[in-house]
Parts: sequence; structure tokens; C-alpha cells
Amino acid sequence: MDCFVLTDKRLKSGQLVECEPVALMEQTESSWERPGEQEEDHTILATLIGETAVIDEAFKASLREFVLHIFDHIPGKKTTVGNFWERGGRSLHK
Repeated sequence: MDCFVLTDKRLKSGQLVECEPVALMEQTESSWERPGEQEEDHTILATLIGETAVIDEAFKASLREFVLHIFDHIPGKKTTVGNFWERGGRSLHK
């Protein structure tokens, strides 16, 4: 499962940080092992300890656009984004 850390701080890829989950973004993508099949690959949205994040419609649209095009360079790779769920299970709407 992937995790996006929502922060204004500059982080390095692979850097270990303490964070708290704040939401889950439903996501599916083409399977690497089974070409032609889709598999769940949900993403945790988290903040650094003591920070907060606003997950509004503009943020969700921006994140959705990023995720939908991250694999554009790989022929046949498809990704979908579903609902956003806040910690505790309440829907943040699609």
C-alpha cells in the first residue's frame, strides 16, 4: 500500500518520518503480474505528527489528476481513483 505524506516540508524519497493517517484514497491499477487485470492499490493519505491537511475538492481534483497520469509513460497501464475516506470511515465524497 502506498502512502502520500501531505506536508509543505521538503522530504526526500525513501525518508522515514513519523506520520498519522488522515484519509484513504481508493485506487486501482493494471496488475504487473496479471496483464489485463485491475487490482486494488489504495493509497493512505497522512500528515506529519502535529500537522494538519485540508482535503477539499480542489486538493482531491489535483491529486486525482496526478495519480491518473503517473504511469502515462507505460503503455497499457491504467489507473482509476475512487472515493476518499477520512480516518474513521466517513466518506469525503468522490
